[in-house]
Amino acid sequence: MNMLNLIKDYRQHDALHYSKLAALSKGYGTYVNKKYWVDQFAMNHGNAFECLLTYPEHFDTMFYISNEDNYTRGSAKSVIKLVFDTLETYLPLDSLKEPFYEDLWKARGKTIISRPDYERILHQVSMVSSHPFTSHIVKSWTGFQVPNYFSYNGIEAKRLYDAVSDTGLYDIKYTNGSVKDFNFSLRKFRYDIQAAWYSYH
Repeated sequence: MNMLNLIKDYRQHDALHYSKLAALSKGYGTYVNKKYWVDQFAMNHGNAFECLLTYPEHFDTMFYISNEDNYTRGSAKSVIKLVFDTLETYLPLDSLKEPFYEDLWKARGKTIISRPDYERILHQVSMVSSHPFTSHIVKSWTGFQVPNYFSYNGIEAKRLYDAVSDTGLYDIKYTNGSVKDFNFSLRKFRYDIQAAWYSYH
């Protein structure tokens, strides 16, 4: 089966996973309301980085590169996205003169990445692939986006490894901020729970 179909099936599979556990650790209300603290801007960049690093042949299927410098944030863009989501056929919005609206139609479900961000992420992928501290790790990887389903105390559960090798299992972490803030991110997003969950059995 195609890797992208495997990932799609994994996302749709309603099993216990790390994000649910992290939400539950913050309280039952957070869990039932599915507030998993997703920063979509950072997640899109992280997914683009992972894709270019581990399965670049699928990049054009998943991502659309925009020539607009900053398209992802702003209240006006949120309104335009709502308009786009309600339309089944193209409706010109000439009065808005909004490149973001055009990009949404051209992308058609793909994740939009600005060209400056794309170039920056490409540079980061090159650095990780060639740096002495990380290059040997990347070269050791034998599989990417590997779904794993298991039973935890009789509960159906799942996890998705970003990369695997003969000696380890890997989950790639990406940040738009300083790497010095990683300890803060670790606590905020409960990566300790993820580490335990991904290493169980």
